[in-house]
Amino acid sequence: MQIIMGRENANNLKEKYTVLELDTFTVNGQDIESYCVIPGEKITLDEIPHLSRLTIMHESLISELKKNNYDFVEQALEHLIGHFGGEMDSFYAHVKERIATHKKDTQ
Repeated sequence: MQIIMGRENANNLKEKYTVLELDTFTVNGQDIESYCVIPGEKITLDEIPHLSRLTIMHESLISELKKNNYDFVEQALEHLIGHFGGEMDSFYAHVKERIATHKKDTQ
């Protein structure tokens, strides 16, 4: 997985590659979105028919994560882990850890 910064950069690559939003960082008071580019060779032939559905599910995961809808995110993670050629699994593990830490801290 390659990580790129900025929506404009992501939009320029979306026509040729699978590009997924990761997170938003604040740098010098400015929000900057990060994205990952999934290399085409990492996506298996079995995943190709499901790629659109998986991408939409990932986008929903990011949207609901921003809203702190952790129940939805945890359910989505169960369906997404192992897809995208495994390229997203480290990010998904990080999200799971973030949710677990948040739940622990708010108990």
